[in-house]
Amino acid sequence: MKLNKTFRTISQILFLAIFVFLLIIGKNMLWMALFAIGVLVSIFFGRFYCGWVCQMGTLLRGMSYIKKKLRIPQIKTPGFFKQKWLRFVFFALFLGFIILMQKNGLQLFAVLIITGLSIVVSLFFHESLWHNVFCPYGSLLSLTSRFAFLKVKINEEKCISCGKCERVCPSETILIKENKKRQIDTIDCLICGKCMEACPIKVIDYKK
Repeated sequence: MKLNKTFRTISQILFLAIFVFLLIIGKNMLWMALFAIGVLVSIFFGRFYCGWVCQMGTLLRGMSYIKKKLRIPQIKTPGFFKQKWLRFVFFALFLGFIILMQKNGLQLFAVLIITGLSIVVSLFFHESLWHNVFCPYGSLLSLTSRFAFLKVKINEEKCISCGKCERVCPSETILIKENKKRQIDTIDCLICGKCMEACPIKVIDYKK
C-alpha cells in the first residue's frame, strides 16, 4: 500500500485546524480523546497519529521545510539522547507536569507548553530528537505500535543502498545494515511516507 502525500497534507492541515478550534473554545481535552483513538489505531496501523494527525508533527513538518529552503543547518541528535530508556524518563516528567497543571486548572497552558517546546527543540536540532526522545505522545505510541500488523518496510533484496530514504526520514528511523542495505526501525516510524517518495526504485511499502 502506498501512502499519498496529498492526502497526508490535507489530513495534517485539517487536524491542525481542529486542534486550534478546540483550544479557542476551551475544549482541548477533546484532543486528548482523539489521541486516545490514535493509541488504539497504533496497535493495528503503527504511529499513524504522529505522521497524519498530531499538531506538533504538522508544525515540525512546516519548520523542516522552512529550514531546508533557508539552508539552516540541523544539529544531529546527540549520542546520549539515543538511549531508549531516556524517552520514558521524559514521559514520566510529562505525566507529573500534566497532573500538576490539572490540579491548578491549567490544562490549556500545559498543551501550549508542550507544543511550544516541540518547536523550540526542533528549531535547533533535527526533528527526530523531539519525535524519539522528548515527545510524550510518541513515547507511548512507541510501545503500542510494536504490535502493529501494518508497517512500512523496505524490500532489502531489491534495495540499491542509495540512502535517499535515510536522508529524508524525519525520525531518523532508517538503519544501515552491514551489507549497506537499509532497514526501518518500525517502532519509531511515523508512517509519513517520505521514504517511499524518495526511493528511486519504489521498493518501500506499507504492508503486513
